[in-house]
Amino acid sequence: MALRDAGESCGEVVAPRNSKRLGAGGTVANLVRWQCVASGLVQGVNYRARVADAARWHGIVGSVENRPDGTVFVDAQGDLGAIERFLETIRGPKGRSDARRVDRVAELAPSTELRTFSIRR
Repeated sequence: MALRDAGESCGEVVAPRNSKRLGAGGTVANLVRWQCVASGLVQGVNYRARVADAARWHGIVGSVENRPDGTVFVDAQGDLGAIERFLETIRGPKGRSDARRVDRVAELAPSTELRTFSIRR
């Protein structure tokens, strides 16, 4: 599924599995960092745990946190292909959650500081 731009749909882990690390704490080839906002039934339904599990599965680093407006903020970094698969995984219904939209709100420069995926409060 193709993504829409800025406002675009997107959607504790190890570094991306399918990328080549260029030295300890160094950069990773094909690395992207997207910040997204998920809306729908995404709070109080274990959605952040679903996102963290998907991040682990796809080798994504970053974080997920609830926002006061009822949405969930996702900061995801990894190989472009892995990010796209991750975002597809966190969209739509699963269990009690239903992320009707996952909009990409920013694309940032990748950070060498990110090493895990965390659930923030």
